[in-house]
Amino acid sequence: MTEGCAPGVSPQAPELPHVTCVMTAFNYERYIVGALRSVLEQDYPAEKLDVVVVDDGSTDGTAGLVRNVTVQAGGRVRLVQQPNAGLAAATTTALEHARGEFIAICDADDEWLPGKVRAQVGVLLARPEVSLVYGDMQVIDEFGRVMAPSFFAGQGVVPRRGRVLEELLSVNFTTNSTLMLRARHVTAIPACSPYADYWLVTHAAAAGELEVIERPLSNYRLHSSNMNFGAQGAQRVRECKRELAIRRLILTSDVSHTLSVDALARAARELEHKSFELAHFVQTPVNVMVTVTDSDRARAQHELERSGDGLDARLRAHAVAWMLDFHNAALRAAMDQVEADWRREREALTRVTVSWAQDLIAAPELIAAYCESIDQAEPARLMIFAQEHDLAATAAELRRCCVAVGVDPDRCPDMVLAPSSAWRADYAAAARLTTALPTRPS
Repeated sequence: MTEGCAPGVSPQAPELPHVTCVMTAFNYERYIVGALRSVLEQDYPAEKLDVVVVDDGSTDGTAGLVRNVTVQAGGRVRLVQQPNAGLAAATTTALEHARGEFIAICDADDEWLPGKVRAQVGVLLARPEVSLVYGDMQVIDEFGRVMAPSFFAGQGVVPRRGRVLEELLSVNFTTNSTLMLRARHVTAIPACSPYADYWLVTHAAAAGELEVIERPLSNYRLHSSNMNFGAQGAQRVRECKRELAIRRLILTSDVSHTLSVDALARAARELEHKSFELAHFVQTPVNVMVTVTDSDRARAQHELERSGDGLDARLRAHAVAWMLDFHNAALRAAMDQVEADWRREREALTRVTVSWAQDLIAAPELIAAYCESIDQAEPARLMIFAQEHDLAATAAELRRCCVAVGVDPDRCPDMVLAPSSAWRADYAAAARLTTALPTRPS
């Protein structure tokens, strides 16, 4: 996509929105001046770009250095000091003082690269459906030397764009010091949240689309205080607990209401799988890894009491309640039963279309025609039959066919590849009722 300002908007035009950078700092006197300069020197009208710095109880010279920059910057930098309260509370304070239409984040030890603000503002102005823009980063060391030209490439990150909330709930592929989002999509961060950026990103993703600029927008500084990738022992346990805590916190927030029932149930299962996986990895019991409070149990009971009678409402309530009261075996079993009932009802209502793999490979435009005919809200499934000995190769070929005709194989209507031995009489009935695709047996 084109980067820069929206068509017809000059870099100095008064229509450009105000952007506020929020920055939190705790004992970062070594890096914070460089971080502030990287923001203030952006090619963007000075009166439209300001910084809110929250000094979260630093005991070094951080606050004094920020005051010096504040004097030099002519009021573009505001310093807020508070007793140490942690990242979530510090970010919340910064957001409360932000006055921009767009909010951007820069960690106090990172740096923005030239052109970052103009590129992201251009995307947000041109595309109102986009709620947040992020990008790649360079990795630098404590002295500013480039260690890796691409964080995405170095960490194997696959950037995603569009409506990507479900993918975000599995892994956070966004990068903190590149984030820019619309202020109206900012949601209060719970004080107990171990991360601020993941909370903000998922709530923005629930409100709109994400866009990515696939070039470095920031320098991510790797130094002794933030090297958590290889954490061991008690530190590794602490990091795993934080990862589970933020996922559980997000999934039991208002974000759960924007997910489909099926997606919410899948996310609950994935949370369970991840909790056991991490518990096994760090050799720590699950009930230690995931803390359940009396408040959580009370909220879980409230979710169940206020749910409606329909299976959709009951499954949604049971999924959220179980994630809150995570160690309640009876609640887990109740969710299993409700989900089984829900899936049986959905299966009975699903529209089934039948085809044969070799026909679709020969005429892939039929795949596109099928996808265009399906209402995404309609329970529908395309059953594709193929020779049993060649399923893996056939699946790969079908994916290539999808891409060739402009269908995203990961976000298209439900398609199932099955061996020809799985053919049943009811599929023959479906074949007679659906005429959009070839349906003859091989």
